[in-house]
Amino acid sequence: MKKAIALLVAAMLLTGLSACRGSTTADAPAKSDGTSKTETNKEEPKPQPADLTGTWKQTNSNDPSSYMEATISGDTIEVDWIGTDTKNLYWKGTYQAPAAAGDWKWTSQGDT
Repeated sequence: MKKAIALLVAAMLLTGLSACRGSTTADAPAKSDGTSKTETNKEEPKPQPADLTGTWKQTNSNDPSSYMEATISGDTIEVDWIGTDTKNLYWKGTYQAPAAAGDWKWTSQGDT
């Protein structure tokens, strides 16, 4: 149960990383042969996995004085319950960071 909640919280915290991407270049006028003036053979850069290092705060708590906070450093993740005047360890373990961008399914091990 604790693992499921920790993974759910981690997934919610990671949802904040997603953003909309818009086009930054204007459409190029077409040549008389129907092709564009811009080069069409360019490869799109491959997205890199996100660096998750840092502290992540739960933003969808019904009670603003009580929430979960995750701290990711190196290959460890620590999840704490934060209350009005308290901070209690909920989960601590190691994890292997996602190898590909958009791969948000991973499991931490409660081994620390």
